[in-house]
Parts: sequence; structure tokens; C-alpha cells
Amino acid sequence: MTTGGFTSEQLLREEEVLALPSLDLVDAVEIGEICVAIARRESLGLSVEVRIGDWVVFHTALPGSKPEQPSWIARSV
Repeated sequence: MTTGGFTSEQLLREEEVLALPSLDLVDAVEIGEICVAIARRESLGLSVEVRIGDWVVFHTALPGSKPEQPSWIARSV
């Protein structure tokens, strides 16, 4: 697994900064939609998945994404 060039300490700090105090279904879907809009604008071929606990509440695969991306996402949770 890659860390994108970040150290463990930097990743832990990012997790602290980005942690949401709460997340409901409406928020989760909106986050997914924002990700899709950005990916489309940037012509990125990716899969987006947003979860609340073990519940997948948003998932889409954009053109250019790979069939193995959902299993990579599942392993990274």
C-alpha cells in the first residue's frame, strides 16, 4: 500500500483534521456527489465509495476506472 509520500505521523494528523464529528446519510451522499463532480471536472477515471460504518451508502465507478478498484477500496477500509 502506498502512503502518497506522507509519513505515518502526517497521515495520523490528516486523519485527526479530516475526521467528521458526525455523518448522516444525506451528508454521506453529498460527499460522494462532490467527489464525482470533482473527478468528472478533472477527467479522472476512479471509483468513489462512501461508508457509514460497514454500510456502503454511496458508490460509483466513472469511465476509466478499473474493475478491481472496488476490491481495493474494500481492502483499504
